[in-house]
Amino acid sequence: MKNYLSKDYFDLMKPLLRKMKITLLVFLIFSSSLYAINARSQVDKINIAFKNAPVKEVLDAIETQTDYLFVYDKEEINLDRKINIHASNRLIDEVLIDIFENTNFTFKKLGTSIILMPDFAQQQKTISGKVTDLNNVPLPGVTIIVKGTTQGAITDTKGNYSLVNVPTNSILVFSFIGMKPQEISVAGKASIDVIMEESAIGIEEVVAIGYGTIKKRDLTGSVTSVKADNIEKINTASLNDALQGLAAGVQVTSQSGQPGEASNIIIRGGSSISASNEPLYVIDGFPQLGGDNMDLNPQDIESVEVLKDASAGAIYGARASNGVIIITTKSGKKGTLNITYNGKCTVSNIIKKLETVDIVEYATIQKELASEEDAWQFENPETWADSTSIDWQDAAYRKAVIQTHNLQINGGSERTQYSSSVGYFKQEGIAEGSEYYRVNARLKIDSKLNDKLKAGTNLSYSFDERDGASLSGEADIGRFILIARPYIVGGNIGEDLGDYLDPEVGTGAESTNPLKWLTEKQALKNSASIRTTNYLEYRPVKGLTLRANGAMAYSSTKNKSYLPSDVGYGRNYNGIAQISQNQRIAWLYENTADYKLTIGKHKVQGLGGFSAQSTVYESMSMKSTNFPIENLGADNIGLGTTPSTPVSGKWKSTIASFFGRVNYNYADRYLLTASVRADGSSNFGINNKWGTFPSGAFAWRASEEEFIKALNIFSNLKFRLSYGITGNNSIGNYASMLQFATANISINSTQNLGLIPGTMANEDLKWEQNEQADVGIDIGFFNNRLNITADYYHKKSIDLLLNAPVPYYSGFSSYTTNVGDIESYGYEFDINGVILNGKLKWTSSFNISFPSTKVLRLSDADYFFTGSYGHKSSVFIVREGDPLGSMYGYVYDGVNQNEDEATNLPQFDGSGVVGGPRYKDVSGPDGVPDGVIDSEYDRTIIGNGIPDWFGGFTNQFSYKNFDFSFVFSFRYGNDVFNANKNFLWTAGINKGGVKQIMDAWTPENPTNELWAWGISGIEYNNVSSWLVEDGSFLRLQNVTIGYNLSKSVMRKVGIKKCRVFLSGDKLLTFSKYSGYDPEVSVSSSMLTPGVDFSNYPHAKSVTFGINLTF
Repeated sequence: MKNYLSKDYFDLMKPLLRKMKITLLVFLIFSSSLYAINARSQVDKINIAFKNAPVKEVLDAIETQTDYLFVYDKEEINLDRKINIHASNRLIDEVLIDIFENTNFTFKKLGTSIILMPDFAQQQKTISGKVTDLNNVPLPGVTIIVKGTTQGAITDTKGNYSLVNVPTNSILVFSFIGMKPQEISVAGKASIDVIMEESAIGIEEVVAIGYGTIKKRDLTGSVTSVKADNIEKINTASLNDALQGLAAGVQVTSQSGQPGEASNIIIRGGSSISASNEPLYVIDGFPQLGGDNMDLNPQDIESVEVLKDASAGAIYGARASNGVIIITTKSGKKGTLNITYNGKCTVSNIIKKLETVDIVEYATIQKELASEEDAWQFENPETWADSTSIDWQDAAYRKAVIQTHNLQINGGSERTQYSSSVGYFKQEGIAEGSEYYRVNARLKIDSKLNDKLKAGTNLSYSFDERDGASLSGEADIGRFILIARPYIVGGNIGEDLGDYLDPEVGTGAESTNPLKWLTEKQALKNSASIRTTNYLEYRPVKGLTLRANGAMAYSSTKNKSYLPSDVGYGRNYNGIAQISQNQRIAWLYENTADYKLTIGKHKVQGLGGFSAQSTVYESMSMKSTNFPIENLGADNIGLGTTPSTPVSGKWKSTIASFFGRVNYNYADRYLLTASVRADGSSNFGINNKWGTFPSGAFAWRASEEEFIKALNIFSNLKFRLSYGITGNNSIGNYASMLQFATANISINSTQNLGLIPGTMANEDLKWEQNEQADVGIDIGFFNNRLNITADYYHKKSIDLLLNAPVPYYSGFSSYTTNVGDIESYGYEFDINGVILNGKLKWTSSFNISFPSTKVLRLSDADYFFTGSYGHKSSVFIVREGDPLGSMYGYVYDGVNQNEDEATNLPQFDGSGVVGGPRYKDVSGPDGVPDGVIDSEYDRTIIGNGIPDWFGGFTNQFSYKNFDFSFVFSFRYGNDVFNANKNFLWTAGINKGGVKQIMDAWTPENPTNELWAWGISGIEYNNVSSWLVEDGSFLRLQNVTIGYNLSKSVMRKVGIKKCRVFLSGDKLLTFSKYSGYDPEVSVSSSMLTPGVDFSNYPHAKSVTFGINLTF
């Protein structure tokens, strides 16, 4: 049908139709007489039948049966509108009246032409009213839309609204979060007041699962959802940090407080010994195994779903054994353009200062310990009382400023929705010289191309840069800040940055100037990433959705550092420069088919698909020393006259998969889910390239049974049962193959570089397998204003990847194989409720988890040791029958108070001194104490870094324009191995420390806590329970108070909404731990949790912010 007029022509027709009715009437009569001769050929009755067909298709059929041609403005009339029409030998006028009923269009016949035009005679009116709840409390923020249009309004603070130019035949749609939507006809009304009722809270919410979404009420697996408003309140650059305390079974631990460092996430206790325990992240459909997510802007996140059990996660197969975290970024929504700005300014400071010895106390220690040759200056410590004591924490740590700026633009029409954002984050570190900044940009578009075809794209970019020396590792500066001597010779801190505090007294580590390290070492790391995900969705028939996804991600990281010739060990090499760089390119292609069918009370949904993903990684590094010119540092590494051999590497990993899932729902009571995935991975042996991972789940919504309804107790009662198998393919690439190593080989007295076998091949190597069962219950009371979820899970991880010994004649000592088993089990509880819902609104949620993990089987040896920190090695034991995370060593038993105890009580190696440390005689060769302390029989498990239970507590309040919220997180029963204590609590020559040094044993102070000065005992090199402390804590994670300024006032200046707020993070921590922070772990490994050693301290902070919507 091509008989449409141009826009300009139709605009000319409008005034003619309005102002020249008589002329049109004469023209019509004249035209009719002209065509009278052809009256018999003009068919006025038609026969058509259409169901759910576009208007255009119906008009085409009318043109086919008649001599009429339709004339219209294609820009104004909606020809894609679906209608049902059945006409048997009916007049064309009657059919057209039915087609355009309840629309703003009418028609006029002009000869053989039928002109379709707006009904200018139709009346429009202004509708106003008030919206309240059942308690007659006004509801601000209710959205009122004229159905089928984008015309609408929002109620003000008193619940009032007004809409102009509303067609008399239209319908108004009222919607509000937590309330049942209502549709009310305008016909005959000038004022419409609405009373809104609460909807069933929570269970109608839609959550993301693998390759789709589902209503919460229909879930059969264990899934926890965290929404955007909870994430945005936490002032952090890291999404991982923002999840602390918000999800049951999700343990978040920060390894460092250094800017740009993210937290580590463990779900349900992990499932591996040697492979990764990080979850699989699925970011807008792109799977990413592990990672810190620092390229994500938390302000861009719409929701986070945590798939915890095998039923929920098995659709991701070989990468889902540690759980799956689905991250969905914000999408555009149809309606008016929204521009939102969020800005924050944060001031942060060290979370806690440790009290260190002053100059007089330091002099007292030196008088006792120093040799006669060096002790003369400390002969009378009180003479130092007038000297200035330096607390190096005050010099090294500062009040730091953080800036956050985010601009978001979103909106859209019925066909196309868009969302875009730009974010800037800049953080000064609390340690001098450290800094981090990040820039994010994102664009997301979803477009309905026609009734059957939809397409979308999501493009994101991130660049970040981190500056500043690490406080741990190479020099352990975090420790030196606390043990450096509390004075400086020859100047003050700001003027004299000598490498050593007093070279005349000593040049050891304790004499290192920590401030010089922090400010003069160059250490820079920058990262850039681009990710794009695209899809095409086609719905050929009702219920069937075909979808193709294509995605690509690119990331690169560059590190460069320079240690000048007058700083630390740079003195030994006349300057050291290092540069390393890597890049990663990954692509993903997926095809899925999803079919939904409803027959009576039966609902079936089937999903099938194919996925292929590949990653290529390249790296290089170089190093040089001996710089005659140091000004350029690592920016011109060629100035180093002693370069090392450059190193480079490359690997490629590929995985291909087939997967399917079926959901069955009978009468909204009985729910079944079954899924299976087959994965083929390049990482594993040629005999085990493919693995199959099935799962099944059943849920019974007992609250839909008549006998349960009759109790009038439950608004929701659902029992869940699931079992499934997932995998873990987190092992080094090419681990199943024979790998070569370089070696220098002498041929004819000449050294030649050659290759030798480096690792043994294992063609049977395969993924670790995780078998998991989950039993759960979901309960809702009071129209689901109170909800309780409880789960018990049991995981058994088998075929763990470990190094097993092989005979020496093979040429190797060990090889990687599948030999280990571990077991994890626990309970999870999640309670949330709407306590008040009137003028004062109060929602609360509480979650708690009780995890346990035990080693069942290792290789030929039934145990091994791991973990070295400072002078301490073999801190942890991994042993069959014991929990993971077990600390192992001697049991500290106090101090020898007198000669009798030193002589007669069991002592290490049979010797003891008065004032020296003493240890418990645990056992002997015969299984009973033997009076001697030795390593074979008297070491035992002395602690565990995994908590007995952990969780969070969240409350949100709102009253009129005010809002208030707080989040607590807690852990109980976990221990911290305080490796710092070995240095900070013990006295030494030229060394300071913490105040506890002054409480050491003396005849006048017969304490059992700390032995006498100058006696190291076995504590210097060996591990004992003296270093193990209770790491339990209760922390106020976040507290926020906000105020929404008057909308009527804001609209006068072009602002739709303005909210200002003040918040604090980590302001209060209740703990007995003697270090900076009990929430610490220098390692992300499940084998070595809870170690504190020279870490960058965490910060507490206060933030002022503003949210603007235009």
